Amino acid sequence: MEKEPGEQLMSYVTVSNIERGDQSPTLEQLNAFALALDVSVTQLIEHDPGKDGEIVDLLRLINDENRATVIAMIKAAVAK
Repeated sequence: MEKEPGEQLMSYVTVSNIERGDQSPTLEQLNAFALALDVSVTQLIEHDPGKDGEIVDLLRLINDENRATVIAMIKAAVAK
């Protein structure tokens, strides 16, 4: 990944460390990953591939008008 043409933002070792969870990315690195993957930083970090993302994926589809109601229902179900 490049900062400026020809200027490396991070090494392959750094990318590997981030992928394995051995190193946390900086905001600049997150922006670079998001740009390279054509997603927002929010989309990049909001899904945990180690967990079932069905709820998160469904929440993305809910309009703003119904979001608060659905979140309240989920919180009520978890509290039981």
